[in-house]
Amino acid sequence: MIKIKKRTEDSITITLFDISDRQQYYSNPQQRIYCHNIPKNASSFIQRAMYHFENFDNSKKNFAIIREPKQRLISALNYDNFFDDHTAVEFIESWKNKKTDKLKIMLAKISEINFIPQHVYINNCPLNWPELEYYFTFENFTKNFQDCLKKMNIGYNGDKTKINQNKSFAKHKMVSVVEKNLEGRWKDWFEEVYSQDITLYNQVKLGEIT
Repeated sequence: MIKIKKRTEDSITITLFDISDRQQYYSNPQQRIYCHNIPKNASSFIQRAMYHFENFDNSKKNFAIIREPKQRLISALNYDNFFDDHTAVEFIESWKNKKTDKLKIMLAKISEINFIPQHVYINNCPLNWPELEYYFTFENFTKNFQDCLKKMNIGYNGDKTKINQNKSFAKHKMVSVVEKNLEGRWKDWFEEVYSQDITLYNQVKLGEIT
């Protein structure tokens, strides 16, 4: 289902059901700051902020932001307009029931990298990328941004642009449909596809990985 097609000095190319896309990993080599950035985990903010970071001790810093898996899936569905055109159910049902031909058609029209589990990005970084040292939950990073930077001994001299948390989809009527099914008929599918992400997120949240 998921294959790593290529790794370069700053990106990886991933294939999901034979549909390939490239994921850029962001860094500021001058400040020796690197990020295992994961789609739908504040990655757009990290891209904008990277060259406003200041490394106070000049040691290499590499961090990752891990998001609660169900919320990340809902955010991805929203980003690719699955709620607006009411195809979220069709998309997940096609994946769940292994209707690969139909799924490939849908994936070819969207950002399929948003649906690839987070652990894939953690375990398959670009070539010669520094060892991952710091993990933050998405909630902690978005609410306590300065505290997270302080933990890494990093400063931020950019503007105070808020991290986009995609709150606009929270009241969409399709969200409750998806949430209900993730606790019902899609539960086994979700726990199979994202099992490692569930474990990873819980470990980071509980402080077992810091």
